[in-house]
Amino acid sequence: MDKRVKNRHIFTTKELIKEIKKSRDETVVLCGASSRAKYLIKSSNLYSHIDFVLDNYSDKKEFENIPIIRFEKLSEIENKLFIFCGMRQVDFFEQLKSIKNSKYIFEFNRNGSLPLFFEKDFFFEVEVPNFQSGFGIENRNIFATKLINSLLFFNQKITTTPISPSNDQFLKKRIAKPNSMLFSYHGIGEKSPRKVHYKEGYFFDLISFDQMGYGGWSSLCIDVKELENIKNISIKKAEKDFLYYKKKYIDKNLSKYAQPEIENIKLPKKFVFIPLQIFTDSVMQKSYFDPMFWFKQIVSILTDQDIDIVIKRHPRCDIEDVENELDRLKTQSNITIYDGSIHKAIEKCDAVYTINSGVGFESLFHLKPVVTFGAVDYQSATLNIKDFKDLENNIIPVLSENKINYIKQFLSYSIKEKNINISSNKSIDNLVDTIVINNIKTTLEKI
Repeated sequence: MDKRVKNRHIFTTKELIKEIKKSRDETVVLCGASSRAKYLIKSSNLYSHIDFVLDNYSDKKEFENIPIIRFEKLSEIENKLFIFCGMRQVDFFEQLKSIKNSKYIFEFNRNGSLPLFFEKDFFFEVEVPNFQSGFGIENRNIFATKLINSLLFFNQKITTTPISPSNDQFLKKRIAKPNSMLFSYHGIGEKSPRKVHYKEGYFFDLISFDQMGYGGWSSLCIDVKELENIKNISIKKAEKDFLYYKKKYIDKNLSKYAQPEIENIKLPKKFVFIPLQIFTDSVMQKSYFDPMFWFKQIVSILTDQDIDIVIKRHPRCDIEDVENELDRLKTQSNITIYDGSIHKAIEKCDAVYTINSGVGFESLFHLKPVVTFGAVDYQSATLNIKDFKDLENNIIPVLSENKINYIKQFLSYSIKEKNINISSNKSIDNLVDTIVINNIKTTLEKI
């Protein structure tokens, strides 16, 4: 990589102040005697950290008691650190970018300090859901609206593409155009700094996002760096986050879909809980087995082991084969067909079996062994089975202390780093800003 690329950085205001204050060997030059420059100097007490203020138009010798330097005098200084803030960052950079032995830092802030290094004809492309499901809060639609409102801040063209609820749409690989940034709804594709995928999270008020996709296409399935980030979360923090979100969702009987009020429903003393999915759902493409074959095989294996089974049909399932199979099974002595709250069933069960259902994610909050039979973003926190022989040797997994700690670390990382609450406009802005900053860094490399 060109050496100059390493000398071009974009920081939020807080990060920028830290960089200025820790600078030791460089001569710090703040570009422009602007109101924004004055604010930064005074609010963060930068008087002793800035060597010069660059201004070629003022007849004054000082700005906020800091010496003013002219453009023609810059050549006399070695190891320059140029700080760009305010609305003229691009203009200053165009004049200074060719100066040797220099480092350039740009401030990113929504309150008047935006480095507009967008490419010519740049635009944002936003895929928006064009449907209402009728099941609870339509968080996808709420998020799409807030996302567009956040992007309007950048004063760039925005195009929208409607996405309908079909596997053809959901499984189509998305590619961002060279001069755009794509926000893809319920899509998949190769990792790219120009693209982020979003969809409904596992709880009713969350939106999940990822650079590669959802479920078994998520980067959490294959990105070693992300898995290491999970392990690096302190156990203390993981425990705190675990208890907070458990209290917020699980203890209040909340889920992605409305749950029946928990009553004294009779359940076996020991059982495996099987929350069924919609077998035609797009995530079934990541199942290791044909879904109906898997269902029958699991019931057969557990029955042969004299294990009781509680089965809950997905509330949106209308597949006739599933209905017929459940009618056949309901007379079997070790089978309970259940329509109560998933949290009641999970709380009482010995293990949860699922291909890659969202209920598997929620089951982790109950610290129950979860056995998955397909690729899914939370698979690292489960026993992931690709061969039924492996299941027969570990039919009711036991969670070790290390596994429990990892589950808590995973849940902390997943909700705080891979999800966003639709009620927080600030969080949505922060997400957008992070993605835009990464894109602008890529653009800077080409200048």
